[in-house]
Amino acid sequence: MEALLPLILLVAVFYLLILRPARKRQQESQQITRALAPGVEVMTAGGIFGTIRSVGEGEVTVEVAPGTTLRMVTGAIAKVVQPKSEAPQDPTGAGSDTEPTDEGLSGNQAS
Repeated sequence: MEALLPLILLVAVFYLLILRPARKRQQESQQITRALAPGVEVMTAGGIFGTIRSVGEGEVTVEVAPGTTLRMVTGAIAKVVQPKSEAPQDPTGAGSDTEPTDEGLSGNQAS
């Protein structure tokens, strides 16, 4: 029985460090692929942001600028960009309790 303990621990470590994260990445990739539809804003694996214009079998067409489209495989889509909720901003800044400080300035200022 003692001879099997190291083998069991090795299998457990292999599962926790390799198989489980790989399965999680695969599930996330499948969720991204299911979320692809025209009009959805995405970020590619290369860091390019764009809007999906069409979805085909294993590929998408992404508009990165007005009139500029890229055809790429669905695996190149890294994530679907969620629209940011815009919080109302106070244009006068009256709601701010903090004042700007000079901490970031160097001590070589002439007075």
